[in-house]
Amino acid sequence: MVDFLPTARHYMEIATQERVASIAGWAISKGKVTLNRSYQGSGDDIRGGQTLFEGLTIAPPKIPMSIRGLIDKGSPVADNKPTELIKALECVIEQSWRPDRFHLICHSSGYDSRIVSYLIKRIAERRGKSWLGDILFVCWKPEIKQFRQIMAYEGWAPECQATYREDAADHEYFAELVKFDTFWRWVNDAQPCVWPDLLFTEQLVESGRIPCPLSEVQQLAGFGGNECLRLPTKDLLEHFYYHRWAARYATYPFEIIRPFTSYEVLRLVKPTGAMKQKLKRNPLMTVLVQLTPPILLSVGKHTARSMARAKRELLLAKQKGIVAPVMRDLSGGQRSWYESTVDFRTKAAMVNQLSPELWAIERGPNENTHPVRFLRNDIRLKCVVDFTSSWYYKKVIEPIDPQYGYEIPESILTQDWWAEYAKASLCEYLVNKGVKIALP
Repeated sequence: MVDFLPTARHYMEIATQERVASIAGWAISKGKVTLNRSYQGSGDDIRGGQTLFEGLTIAPPKIPMSIRGLIDKGSPVADNKPTELIKALECVIEQSWRPDRFHLICHSSGYDSRIVSYLIKRIAERRGKSWLGDILFVCWKPEIKQFRQIMAYEGWAPECQATYREDAADHEYFAELVKFDTFWRWVNDAQPCVWPDLLFTEQLVESGRIPCPLSEVQQLAGFGGNECLRLPTKDLLEHFYYHRWAARYATYPFEIIRPFTSYEVLRLVKPTGAMKQKLKRNPLMTVLVQLTPPILLSVGKHTARSMARAKRELLLAKQKGIVAPVMRDLSGGQRSWYESTVDFRTKAAMVNQLSPELWAIERGPNENTHPVRFLRNDIRLKCVVDFTSSWYYKKVIEPIDPQYGYEIPESILTQDWWAEYAKASLCEYLVNKGVKIALP
């Protein structure tokens, strides 16, 4: 049995000490809940045990003893050797793989994904088709081009590949994801950043591409490859379990395998602690693109103050006829700095060792600053209308800051506006289900 670092955060009812996966399911079972007005969904809130509703806290992570040993004592064999890391990953994939399940592989153009898919192919060549079973690789914009090149090189057939809304225009790519009625389902918390993996998986079941219930699916991904080759295990636990994203994974109705977060891999990693450097050295310049030359919005790190200023300037710029905002990294150093980090060089060495040709395939563009992250004006406007018409806005936001709901969200990346949108979506669903939400 393979031990993994816990990455799916659960809730816990304070009165009964019962662990809870879905915040919506818990609220419906209670029938009446009290809103926690102070909860913003920040890392400090989560680490402090706060949640959106009173009476519910954060459940402590269930940490396997092997992982606990790494946290407490470290590992005497940690040396970041590519050969040993490859062997460990291959062992984890082979031991975790259940041939009778349908295997859904979340894939990008990154080195983490290449390593995982290449090792699956290598094990299948050794173990045979009966071990491999049914498999489907899925990818999203803006990395589809490079994804197909990787798939072709590794020899995966087209019927083993699926892409999310490949024909959609960039600025409407995530339109399905941000629909107000269902936004809460992809979040399970007050978080601003979401991803359509669960949405796409459900669509694949509906279309027949996944010919079985989700309970019979194994999802694999190169998730955490960057962090797991960079941070001490105790910091990884903090980063993953208490991350704003982590609550959504608790509601996924299928088994999740993340080989990079396994004990077998983590015990070989000599951490570099470079995450903090990255947080300190990632200045972005926000630019609005229109028919005339770009208009400078702001320069500097995305502090709360600079983002608030950018939002105000965006609103004014839109009134002047701006078409759509685009984030560009004009710092001149983000990619070159990242490519100099130990974790990147370790992964590059691993891919090169597996196959120099696989290593040579170009990586995709940075999706965090790509136009797919920025919604078309009419889509953003629909989100604003739904938000400002909601129970949550009228009861909680409007009495305090009636203008807040009209600050048009720039993207679906990190803006806190989307965290409030998530709260409103969940509360609207609960109210429609007959749940009484009290305001303290």
